[in-house]
Amino acid sequence: MFEAGAMVQFAGAGSVVLEGRPTDGGHIYLIENGAAKLPMWVPEDVLIAQQDRGRPPEQFNHRIPHLLAVDDFFRDPDEVRAVALAQPYHADARYYKGLRSDVRFLWPNLREELSRLLGVEVLEWLGHDANGVFQQTSQDDPLVWHHDAQSYAAAVYLTPDPPPGAGTSFWRDKTHGCRRAPSHPLEQARLGSEEAVTQAAKVIYDGYNFEHPDNWELVESIAGLYNRLVIWDARLIHSATSYEAFGQAAAGKTRLVQLFFFDVP
Repeated sequence: MFEAGAMVQFAGAGSVVLEGRPTDGGHIYLIENGAAKLPMWVPEDVLIAQQDRGRPPEQFNHRIPHLLAVDDFFRDPDEVRAVALAQPYHADARYYKGLRSDVRFLWPNLREELSRLLGVEVLEWLGHDANGVFQQTSQDDPLVWHHDAQSYAAAVYLTPDPPPGAGTSFWRDKTHGCRRAPSHPLEQARLGSEEAVTQAAKVIYDGYNFEHPDNWELVESIAGLYNRLVIWDARLIHSATSYEAFGQAAAGKTRLVQLFFFDVP
């Protein structure tokens, strides 16, 4: 279908067909693509589809990160840790495990820095009550498989020389394959119907599954290195990776983090 020398579109850029050859399944074409003029072999059916004028110009979706890590985040993490440990803490097992600081602290210019890292403006900031709290957990606390309601959650890990498993893990539901809240647009599209979304929600939000690993398979984990900031899509199902190596708060060996929750457009 395409002759040598023909001008075509591929991956949103003008390209030139250099040659074609038959294959068992049809034809493939060697094209010279874009301003860089890099050669690439393209199957005929793919090249035909690329000529559709209604096709988006790029090969990729315009998205922002679902998971982002920044090492050495605070200029003086020891100072931040000292501030964190100076706070009074309380427990409220209805909403979280371990202890959270009685007050929250949002560092000046942090909102702007998170916007810079993600490439989008942080909108809702002060309205989330848990945004900026410090949290301590230990080996006596259960893991909780959950997602949050905001656009993004973030944590700065503040335990020096942390043990393996100090970070955060992200999971997939074994029954329905959900990585995010079933109501998330990506999950709704994958599940295909309101009935399927409802059935998935029954599993995701089952009280037993919140605190037991049976229904979950690990997708990815990120280490909780000292002074590492991790930002993630808050609708992803996640948990702390492990509390087993952490001691009691009185011994100063808890898993200490500062948590952030915020919304973007």
